[in-house]
Amino acid sequence: MSGFSRTFWTLTLAAMLLAALGAPCAWAGTEHSVSVGSSLLDDHPRRRLVLIKVDGLPPDLLAAAAFPEREDGFDRLAYGDDLRRSIRVYQQQSGRQILLPNIRRYFYEGGTVFDNMYSATLTLSAVAWAVIETGQPSVIKGHGTFSRDTSYLRSHLDGFRDTIDAIRRGEGKTAALWNLDQIGVSLMSDAFEPARTWTGPQVYSRIAHRELLLEAGRRWLHNGQEGVGNIVRSHLSRLVTGIDYSDFNQELNAELTARKILEEGLTGEEEIDFVSPLFTVMDHQQHVDPHPENLIYWLVKLDRLVGTVFRAVEQSARAADTVVAMTSDHGSEIDPGRTAISFPITKVFRTPLMGGHTVKTLLVEGAWNAVTVPLPGIDFPRVYESKYSPYGSKGHPKGEKGYITAFLDNFGNGRSSVFLRNNDLNRLHLLLLELRRDRIAPERFARLRELFRATLER
Repeated sequence: MSGFSRTFWTLTLAAMLLAALGAPCAWAGTEHSVSVGSSLLDDHPRRRLVLIKVDGLPPDLLAAAAFPEREDGFDRLAYGDDLRRSIRVYQQQSGRQILLPNIRRYFYEGGTVFDNMYSATLTLSAVAWAVIETGQPSVIKGHGTFSRDTSYLRSHLDGFRDTIDAIRRGEGKTAALWNLDQIGVSLMSDAFEPARTWTGPQVYSRIAHRELLLEAGRRWLHNGQEGVGNIVRSHLSRLVTGIDYSDFNQELNAELTARKILEEGLTGEEEIDFVSPLFTVMDHQQHVDPHPENLIYWLVKLDRLVGTVFRAVEQSARAADTVVAMTSDHGSEIDPGRTAISFPITKVFRTPLMGGHTVKTLLVEGAWNAVTVPLPGIDFPRVYESKYSPYGSKGHPKGEKGYITAFLDNFGNGRSSVFLRNNDLNRLHLLLLELRRDRIAPERFARLRELFRATLER
């Protein structure tokens, strides 16, 4: 992958362009001529868009896995030989020659694919999704919102806390979407009636996902069992074997998407016109352990999720008026099996070499745990105290515990963002520490007080 975000605008733009032109377009296993933006007063039924979003899905990897019999697909990958061997092993173990039957059938064979389109932006999820969602250059430049003055920091990828806060406030929008709304940038989904729109948990959403949280809690509690005894035994077993929360959440998301496609309103008609789930399985795996064998495992999982969505479309009464598209925000800059993201940037900034900062980060320092087991290590801002900070309690007898001087966006694809606190606040803090010293000379006290007032009045 290059430094550009190789967005798989691909399938999305193909479907939308063909729809807009009224050209034959294969979706849900059929061919139909469609048009976008028709009025509800037309004789034609309402059109529906099902937009499947996949985080961190490299198009070259997908193409190679969709057609493992073609050698040219492997030649386009830096790790083509390793991927070829891993696919052969999977085929032998599973007895399946076609790894991705749903993606291959519906998109490559029955649809249209663009695999050479780029979005000239950072390969960061929040930034790239803003470009895709709005069709405009992104005003979002990182994975978080922060304030140098108040120390507020919120990750745009923290869907769990976003949902909880939205429910608590009686609202629906995510923290990232709040930034777009402040400057009047609309989402593509805003073109649809709000009551006829449903999106799964994602960076830019106007929906507080109460239904999904309740269903996830119910499934987690019952663990697929009936009866108190069986449920208790299943939880004891889970303590030993663990649970794949990523897999658990993705399957639930796919099932809820299928339910929304078929959901009927008071008139007995399927009422949702825009349905959009987000599947994150590929991006998480590439951060944790991007070996080709692991990537194949999750690609197969993704194909099953896509199959769940398409089965619902084919069962739908509106199948002939539904466009299904798939898009991704970026590919991968990692050479699977050889490199990974592991630079300890939060620890480095706490050393004297980088200024001895007390840092606040978007997620836990052990990012592997935050990604692989989201519940025990939920991604949320953490403060890490530096013993070398001149403002902190560890580096000064009258310092303040947790006085933050650096904000780190440590959730990035091979890059991070660093923001330093307002310099005047740091100066005021140091002056106050000096003014609190015992037995300070009157002349020195007067000079410090004058400097404090001049800084405060600037």
